[in-house]
Amino acid sequence: MIVEAYKRLRQFHLECLNMPDLSEEDCKKIHEQLGWLDGRRATAIEVGGQPRGLNISDDVIPFAAGYVFRDDPGKQNSVMLLWRQMSGDAHALTWALTLRATLGPPQKGEPLTAGTATGSLEAIAEPFAASFLLLKRGWSLFDQRCEAASGINF
Repeated sequence: MIVEAYKRLRQFHLECLNMPDLSEEDCKKIHEQLGWLDGRRATAIEVGGQPRGLNISDDVIPFAAGYVFRDDPGKQNSVMLLWRQMSGDAHALTWALTLRATLGPPQKGEPLTAGTATGSLEAIAEPFAASFLLLKRGWSLFDQRCEAASGINF
């Protein structure tokens, strides 16, 4: 996963080179950062990082949900359902919204209909609470790994 993170961060910095009014000093700093990221990515691959990365939806989220909520299959399933739904929302996929919407009757001569999506504070907070618990445990594991591998800096 760290290899993928370095790859994506590198893509971000590469796009920064397209910013208007970028000074020579800023360009130099970005190129230095790109070099640093290339080195970090290569080091991560050397110590066993996966160069092609993991599939977040099929590998990372199910593993994390199973690990953090190992004694609660219901929460594991909820995390997966919330991930799919929130990911659908984030990517503007209509199925995620239409599952929560009530569609009214179409108006004569109109090709589209109006829909209403209801919600609650609990429904909004639930994905964030699950994300917080997953991230808290993930960072704890990352800290443990860094302490155990004191000779390797991530």
